[in-house]
Amino acid sequence: EDALFTANVLSAASRFAFVPTDVYRYVRRPGSIMQTTTAASTKRLIADYERVVFGLEELRQGHLRSGEASKAFLDRLEYRQRAFAFFLIGRLIRSDLPPKPILPEALARFRGISIYPLKRFPGRDYRGVRYALLTFVYNREYLLYPFIHLYRSLHGSGPFEFRQE
Repeated sequence: EDALFTANVLSAASRFAFVPTDVYRYVRRPGSIMQTTTAASTKRLIADYERVVFGLEELRQGHLRSGEASKAFLDRLEYRQRAFAFFLIGRLIRSDLPPKPILPEALARFRGISIYPLKRFPGRDYRGVRYALLTFVYNREYLLYPFIHLYRSLHGSGPFEFRQE
């Protein structure tokens, strides 16, 4: 996942420059892991998202131990972890994979590093009522599982389109 690579490169850099133009673009192509909704591709994507969450945690903890990172940098890493956890939940909801045992096990692992429940999410990158409402539901397991059932029974791949990075 490029998010983990980018975070590691930026945190290791002694300096970098801002260029006020797009120099990097995502290309959506049929058959990519982001576009494919088969059970195998969804399992792979969920595993990738979890690797990013824990990779960012490793980076964050290393910087906490060293004492060299700013609070803003550490907060940003944590925010990105929460974003990947949010989109992991969303991807599982939109799939036809059974939520159990995948979701409760992932949420337990996220609880172990204080990423779940999703505190201070959404934020500046993901604004709007949709993200706030979904975060409210995702943070309450007593609502989450009925929501998954309702969503799947009414919409299949349905009404919520998420911006994924």
